Amino acid sequence: MLDAGWSNFPACCLVPIQYIIACGASEGFFEIMKNERFYWRDWSSWSAKDFIAQVDRRMVEYNESRRKLSLGWRTPMEYQRAALKGAA
Repeated sequence: MLDAGWSNFPACCLVPIQYIIACGASEGFFEIMKNERFYWRDWSSWSAKDFIAQVDRRMVEYNESRRKLSLGWRTPMEYQRAALKGAA
């Protein structure tokens, strides 16, 4: 069976899935992130600090650059700011 790259992740980054997937929204985020950035990469030379920095960069990019049809082609941050102003 193909392991989709999980064996290449640093051991310190493997946690039980129930801690990663708290709700449907986070499940979607992590699925996209794994498919776009983490599968098929050799993680053997990465430190935990480097891995966490990569995840942090992806989260910022995901929230500040990625536009979604369901949010009126706004980024999640643009949508949140508009909602806080009452214009969502």
